Amino acid sequence: MNKTMIIETNQKKKILIFFIVSMLLLFMMFLIMFLINPQGSQANIFYDKTNDYMADFFNVAKFSSDRNPYFNEFKGSYFPFSYLIFYFLSKFAPYDAMPAFQAGKTTMGLVTSTYFMFFLSTVYLIELFSLSTLKKQCSFFLILTFLFSGIFIFAFERGNLIILAACLVSFYINYYDSHNKVLKELALLALAFAAALKVYPALLGILLLYEKKHNDAIRLIIYGVIVAFLPFIFFEHGLSNALQLLKNMETASDFYKFMYYPRYGYTYFVSIWARSYSLRNFISTDIVNIFATFGFYIYTIIGFFLNKNEISKWKQIAFVILIIIFLPVNSGLYCGLYLLPIIIMFFNQEHLGKQDWLYVILFIIILNPIQIPFWKININTLLQNIAILILLFDFSYSQVHSFTRRRNSRITQ
Repeated sequence: MNKTMIIETNQKKKILIFFIVSMLLLFMMFLIMFLINPQGSQANIFYDKTNDYMADFFNVAKFSSDRNPYFNEFKGSYFPFSYLIFYFLSKFAPYDAMPAFQAGKTTMGLVTSTYFMFFLSTVYLIELFSLSTLKKQCSFFLILTFLFSGIFIFAFERGNLIILAACLVSFYINYYDSHNKVLKELALLALAFAAALKVYPALLGILLLYEKKHNDAIRLIIYGVIVAFLPFIFFEHGLSNALQLLKNMETASDFYKFMYYPRYGYTYFVSIWARSYSLRNFISTDIVNIFATFGFYIYTIIGFFLNKNEISKWKQIAFVILIIIFLPVNSGLYCGLYLLPIIIMFFNQEHLGKQDWLYVILFIIILNPIQIPFWKININTLLQNIAILILLFDFSYSQVHSFTRRRNSRITQ
């Protein structure tokens, strides 16, 4: 082993130890502050300080229990696979006879929601462990830091199926290019189910096009259409629910676009603008939103084109994941769970150098559980969104650099 490789290996150890120790210290600091004052600022790690506990579980279970999630006051805005899961879960508590939170907070309601989220979390952590190529001890402590992150705690408390979607996304990333045909096919199915749950993971199908796996892409589309639309027939109104779903999605988009709450995306910055009276008077929020939306969509299209030339595999996948997180109007903090397999891939690299310290610091900012409320915003959420923007711009620079190198190489040949 030459001197350069030894230095790079030592650098990787330092970076990994720094990440793990930093995350554990941040969690300990958070825990101490939370225990001192359970209803203080650190309670903001939970939505509305747990006054809305397991809302995504209780509400969806309630409005799935009568098999009519699209034509009611709930106005369901997800594909039916989500509601199909919650229909069966709703049978463990009296959701059909009681309001959502009363049913959810019965003994069986709490047991069902807690154990289900615990089960999903365990499966996701096991999947992440299988993705890691580090030594077992290192993998264990790395994944332990994820469990203590703000986004994981937030996701668990919400009772949201994002944990299942993130697990399926991780499985796809792990095996979509596998030489094992069975695992590769399961990976395509996993992405189809993830897209049926949260829609935007479907964008990861572009990785197949980058590698010119057109047959795989066609099968993925077929799987996706079946998983997305077949469950409609299980619910009242059948396939006519699809048209109502489109209307409900538009309604939800209008409802959330200017709302300030713990989330990611360019719309997060628009929501901050909307909260400031002076900024709203300077330029209307609607105009800011139009320019932000148009600009980010153009950036996404150009980025997807340039991303094909990205040399680094983890950066290529990470760019798509960040778009999945930043593009939706309603992208709650729990969507940060999509980033966890990317962090694993980052540490899976054989060598890490001085330039990689930036990524580690940005990852720590995104996962940091400590809440910092100031004025009308949570500084922690603001820093997370800024960290994602920095990652996106860094990946864009890398894409342009890779594109230029390949073009110059072709000219030279």
